[in-house]
Amino acid sequence: MYGIKQLNLMGCPAPMALGSPMALIEKGCRKALMSCTRPRAVPQMKKSYEKRAAPIAQMEQGCMKAWMSCTRARAVPQMKKSYEKRAAPMASCDMLMNEECEGDSSASVCTPVKDPLLQLISLQKASGCWVLELAFAEVLAKTMEDVSKPKPAQVDQEVWATVLALVWLYGFKMEAQEEWQFVVMKAVSWIKAQKEARLSECVLAGNQLLGCQVQMDTMGI
Repeated sequence: MYGIKQLNLMGCPAPMALGSPMALIEKGCRKALMSCTRPRAVPQMKKSYEKRAAPIAQMEQGCMKAWMSCTRARAVPQMKKSYEKRAAPMASCDMLMNEECEGDSSASVCTPVKDPLLQLISLQKASGCWVLELAFAEVLAKTMEDVSKPKPAQVDQEVWATVLALVWLYGFKMEAQEEWQFVVMKAVSWIKAQKEARLSECVLAGNQLLGCQVQMDTMGI
């Protein structure tokens, strides 16, 4: 026996025996119904989707704001820890410098250590000579009295200071000759122009003061 199925689609016969030729008609009716229904359903589905999607979009925005605020709240302590980790060596260095400054009661201002070579080069005058001054004596690790007393009599102070500078450069900074060779050329030209008669005495006294053994020929004077 064939089963009976009720169908009310687009005027098709209501009772149909399954497996009969009327089943083919039912199949055709279903295809016709689907092809007819889909074009009308698409705009309605779009409107329905937009209506349901609007509150979802608002919820997504709210969730994003909440996530950002939560992320910032977690990121701030991490940033603070990272900063403290990077700042620790600098703080240690500052504490060490402060302790050194406080330990030296005679130092009113704590200044960083300067390169003696660069300091000496900066003290050279435009003419090519050096003068006896406190900064010059400090580069040589001497006092003003130390650099003034050994000067041969009747020798100009600038000539004496320039000879000391040349002896110091050749005696202690030969490894950096490329950095000061033009500085020395200018100083030698200036010394030769002075025509100092006691120049050999200045070189000898300079070697004794600085503990060097630099010859006049080596310096080119």
